[in-house]
Amino acid sequence: MMSPTWPTPVVRGNRIFVSSDYGTGAGLVEVKADGSASEVYFTKEMRNHHSTSILIGDYLYGFSSNILTAMRFDTGEVAWKDRSVGKGSLVYADGNLYAFSENGVVGLVEASPTGYKEKGRFRIQQGSLPTWTHPIIAGGRLYLRDQDTIYAFDVREKRNNLVGQAFLPVHNSMWKLTLGQAGMPVHNSMWKLTLGQAGMPVLLRSLCTQSWQQW
Repeated sequence: MMSPTWPTPVVRGNRIFVSSDYGTGAGLVEVKADGSASEVYFTKEMRNHHSTSILIGDYLYGFSSNILTAMRFDTGEVAWKDRSVGKGSLVYADGNLYAFSENGVVGLVEASPTGYKEKGRFRIQQGSLPTWTHPIIAGGRLYLRDQDTIYAFDVREKRNNLVGQAFLPVHNSMWKLTLGQAGMPVHNSMWKLTLGQAGMPVLLRSLCTQSWQQW
């Protein structure tokens, strides 16, 4: 029986990278002009579960099961491995990987093949189930979802931050909202919104902000 493959294939030129977990592995295929294809390599070193690897320059960055791995796209050679935040998913922006674990831990990691360098981490409030949703960055904000709750963090550069250009949430830089029964969010920046049975807001209060724990 074939293992399920959830991650999206990664394509560069005429080469396609595919990966699956459940003890399977990953492979790179080269497609020729006549429609034929040949395997470039197969490896057990990158076993993506539900999260797709990200191609940055010549290197793929992804979770091989629960190990964050950097691997050369064209050869399958592993540059480094690290347990990082545990099994999770990634998004990339401004030279950094935002790693979001199924346990609610968020890590900021430099996207470099020279070695694993974590710049900080924090944890969101989480329910009883693993978090398999993937992080999104848009308009200078990092969006995270855990079940029916969405968090947003301002990740734009803070020029006056003493810790430099790494992401550091500051006062009023984070908001959280809860989804209604139809799964539709009600926009309420910088606040937490709790919905009643009919989807109407019944509680509105400000949130405490969180910050990276600097290593």
